[in-house]
Amino acid sequence: SFRQSRDIQEVNYMIKVDDEDIEGPGMILYVVNAAKNDAGVSIMGDLSKIDDGLMDAFMLNMKDLYSYKGLLERMVNLDSRDARDFMRQGKEMYVETEPDLPVWVDGEYSGRTPIYLKVLPGALPVVVPE
Repeated sequence: SFRQSRDIQEVNYMIKVDDEDIEGPGMILYVVNAAKNDAGVSIMGDLSKIDDGLMDAFMLNMKDLYSYKGLLERMVNLDSRDARDFMRQGKEMYVETEPDLPVWVDGEYSGRTPIYLKVLPGALPVVVPE
């Protein structure tokens, strides 16, 4: 059975993705580019492309189990309503939380929210296998 950790708490997220404002409770927000983990699994499924000029964001919350269903569906490349409801793609993102939260970049502590992120197309040469 699913057990909620006492250490994980939801906070209020205020997120702007390009021109879309999103606000609501969440326990974690993933913002990625090249969204594969060490096992080669992408939390964004086949939507995440390292060279598409977009960041990919996915929110998980404790109250809405559909966010977990959406994550699993995204990972196996299903394009369902649940998968789309908790996922966004954009060139610019601003993330603010109440209270503020730590921000981790590539496994390293990078500061606290709020944070502004922007894609810089062509700033890093990347080889993408076919």
